[in-house]
Amino acid sequence: MAGLAFAVLYGVITNLRPDAFSNSSGSPTSFPDLVYFSFVTLMTIGFGDVTPTGPFARAFVITEGLFGIMFTTIVMASLVAAYLQQRERETRG
Repeated sequence: MAGLAFAVLYGVITNLRPDAFSNSSGSPTSFPDLVYFSFVTLMTIGFGDVTPTGPFARAFVITEGLFGIMFTTIVMASLVAAYLQQRERETRG
């Protein structure tokens, strides 16, 4: 959901500033390109084939990257905590 929400946000930014994103093909950035870019950014892969060029686009891309890192950290911490609780219950029981 976060990836799609950021893609919609990038679409709004692109409608306001058509030059806010550039891609390696040189053609205008389409919404499917923005969805792809959003998920690549959210997973912090960063292939570089779509690039934010405007200041607002860059700010939101940084926000999405940080969100992706925090989300992964929270999910992993929750899984480890659940595993440790289960293990503790098994050793008591």
